[in-house]
Amino acid sequence: MLDEARRSFADFFATSSRRVIFTSSATEANNLALQGVCASHLIVSAVEHDSVWKVAQARDAVVDVTADGLLCETSLRRAMAACQGKRFLVSLMAANNETGVMWDIPSLASAIHDAGGWLHCDGVQSLGRVAARWYEGADMVSVSSHKIGGAMGAGALIVLSDDAALLEGMRPVIHGGGQEYGLRAGTENVAAIASFAAALGHCSEAWRQQAAVGKLRDYFEKQLHDIFVTGLTVWGAQSPRLAGVSCFSIEGWRSIEMVMALDLEGIAVSSGSACSSGQIQPSRVISAMGGTKKQASELLRVSFGTEHTKKDVDYVLKTMKRIAPPLALKHSFAL
Repeated sequence: MLDEARRSFADFFATSSRRVIFTSSATEANNLALQGVCASHLIVSAVEHDSVWKVAQARDAVVDVTADGLLCETSLRRAMAACQGKRFLVSLMAANNETGVMWDIPSLASAIHDAGGWLHCDGVQSLGRVAARWYEGADMVSVSSHKIGGAMGAGALIVLSDDAALLEGMRPVIHGGGQEYGLRAGTENVAAIASFAAALGHCSEAWRQQAAVGKLRDYFEKQLHDIFVTGLTVWGAQSPRLAGVSCFSIEGWRSIEMVMALDLEGIAVSSGSACSSGQIQPSRVISAMGGTKKQASELLRVSFGTEHTKKDVDYVLKTMKRIAPPLALKHSFAL
């Protein structure tokens, strides 16, 4: 079953089975990529997931993003030049887990390789929502099972590079037996990995359905603008985004109040990334995009999937209008 799952991932990412390393989660896969590769310098963006950010926090360079959530290429070039010819690793998301803003990974990979570096791509949020070619040029990609409908408890680091220096220099973060070609000790979670591979089989079809999901998201945001005429900021709205993510701040309505009030109405949303839905704290991503501390504390992230309908969206909108505090609701609107 492990061999079959490994072949499925190898085929999907156009690599060899020996370069598919199963882990317990994408968090572990990110840690393996950042800590297991022999690089002198580590460069990350200011909006990476905590599993990347906390590893890199005390190391080397952080690349800025623009107000639209796109990577600042000038900042990236400056960070790469500071490595002074030494081998470096850049870790970047394919799509942000809070705003959904997507980056051009093939183009960024080309610039990084030209400067003498490797690119690790956090593909957790984007897998199943973009075509496989979106990861072209990346040297490594981290992915997660439950983000595409598989069982919890499985992730993977996919090595796409043919660079012998990267392949021969990789070392494990978890030590013990020789599982996963010596790069991840510990008995594999076979059931979760098999579920992961089964879910992967639906990814090619799933990304083709994203246009319909995007129409729902766009309808939702248009209605939001009618309800909250002033004081509404949709983050990354001018940039390429994943179809199923809407991230916005509403002036006068704090995240902690929004999340709790909507939860009582049977609506599950978060104040940041979905994996941090149990935490209420200002968004580091919004701060990096130039948002104020107040805007970061008023953030709401709503996710849309292929199972959702316009009726669902209308229910959310009606509920938001009904329960919004007077300070936030500055315009009368009826669906």
